[in-house]
Amino acid sequence: MFLVDAMTGLRRGELLALRWSDVGWLNREILVERTIIKTGANDGAHKYDYVVGTTKSGKSRRVGIASIVIQSLRTLREMTDPVSDEDFIFTRSGTFIDPEYFSKWIAL
Repeated sequence: MFLVDAMTGLRRGELLALRWSDVGWLNREILVERTIIKTGANDGAHKYDYVVGTTKSGKSRRVGIASIVIQSLRTLREMTDPVSDEDFIFTRSGTFIDPEYFSKWIAL
């Protein structure tokens, strides 16, 4: 996760919203077309929730990635054995990693 982030400069939400289908294996690029955004919760128990939304600019973009990133992603894919290409790359219990959890526990 940190290698992809360091080599691409993606925003935290963009990184956490990546799906396997976003990886251009042959072109060595990542398609960035979504991010994790904070929104008001409607469950009555929480003030807010995180959902998948569009990027900050509202536009998708392609980011080139180095061979080492492709190799690392291949290894991660083999280790995690995703069910589908629509699975999140960096997942926790089948969904995206909560950005606050990421900042508080993983990034430390």
